[in-house]
Amino acid sequence: MRDALLKGLVSWAKRQGMQFPDYRFLGVSLEDLLLPTIVTSFYAQKVRNFSDFVHEGKFFEMDELHSNIQSLLKNFFNELNESLIYGRKITRSEDFLILGDVHKFNDMRYKSGSNVYFENRAYYSIFLDKFLSSLFPHLKESFPPHSVLNDCIQRKFIKVNEESRNNEELREYYYNLGQVASILLALRAIDINAENVVINMPFPIIFDLECLFTNQIGEVDDYGIKSTGIVEINEEFDMSALSGGMKPVKSYLKPIISGSELRPVIKWSAQSKGVYYNIPLVKGDKVDYKGFSNEIISGMTLASQIIKNNGTNIRNLVHETEIGTRVILAPTKLYKIILQSYMFPQVYEQKTMAKHAKEELKSRETIHSLASMKGLERDEIKSLSYGLIPKYHSEIHSTDILNNEGSIVAKFGVTQEETWLKYFEGWEKHFNEAIAVVKQGA
Repeated sequence: MRDALLKGLVSWAKRQGMQFPDYRFLGVSLEDLLLPTIVTSFYAQKVRNFSDFVHEGKFFEMDELHSNIQSLLKNFFNELNESLIYGRKITRSEDFLILGDVHKFNDMRYKSGSNVYFENRAYYSIFLDKFLSSLFPHLKESFPPHSVLNDCIQRKFIKVNEESRNNEELREYYYNLGQVASILLALRAIDINAENVVINMPFPIIFDLECLFTNQIGEVDDYGIKSTGIVEINEEFDMSALSGGMKPVKSYLKPIISGSELRPVIKWSAQSKGVYYNIPLVKGDKVDYKGFSNEIISGMTLASQIIKNNGTNIRNLVHETEIGTRVILAPTKLYKIILQSYMFPQVYEQKTMAKHAKEELKSRETIHSLASMKGLERDEIKSLSYGLIPKYHSEIHSTDILNNEGSIVAKFGVTQEETWLKYFEGWEKHFNEAIAVVKQGA
């Protein structure tokens, strides 16, 4: 039924004038926005077969929808048209794919051929290249190089090779992974989960490092290795770099058509069909990292000692280099909950998305302690009213938090550099705590 649904949604979008090269992205995005309305309409029209109902996208006309949902969809289509123009410009191609969540057009990532393109916001690559060249030249393979092209970032799509030839190569892989873990911990990285790590034996490849130099988390800073995403913190929903994907996990916050052709229903929890490349294989079987905990700890220890011995040089490099990062002010799942809870007729027929978002954001807490949130809620509501996930950035020597237009929407109490310096002073303590966590997990 889902294949018929996605084809029907693309056909429906084409009938609204959308000509979009990445039709899979288009279909899945519209599925998130329209599935509750489609199922409600199916029962209202007393149709007997769901696949027939969605065939060719003739389940309803745009002008038959409630004005509130029409407004959101028209905003969404306008944004997709902007991304179409921007995607052509940034990739210099008519044939490209969009990667990841749906953000504002210049906050998304575009793939064309063997390259990935995105706007130069999280500009950490100059710092990282100097840091690795000076201290860890043998690990540059683990951090794909970026090049600046016409004010955008370009990197090669990453080669994946999970299959290990022998036990020695596995030991080398986990030793390298241990070193990488200490580096990420020292730089206060987050969001290093199974989705953002791939393997090209014998190296782990960390290809999305937007979230470095994370500012204070909570009233009392509790950043540690569990914050990075490297180790498991939730057995039921393990998406960690070390073990995410070893066992089935459920996918939440994604409406999935289920049931039968006669009685379709929406499921909001289903076994994830995501494919990850973060775990080594031996003859096609996944390797449990727990058998290589000594190699991980040895790698972490070596890298920690190098970091400790070069503390002054690292501080100077951080201070002297302009470093842009992504700032996660609220979990992506919060924004997805707000969007998807709005898409039921009994909700959008009663209020606008702007009102719904304002109500839902009222009681939330931000991940970081902020000195000012002036403009943040307004910007979040604007993005959500376009069916988009808000996204924010900062430069680590500034307290300003910016949206995709470069406007200040919030301010940190202290800069990311200040938080990092305080954290780095206690490096040995943080490292020892991390080692204890890894040993406990093993």
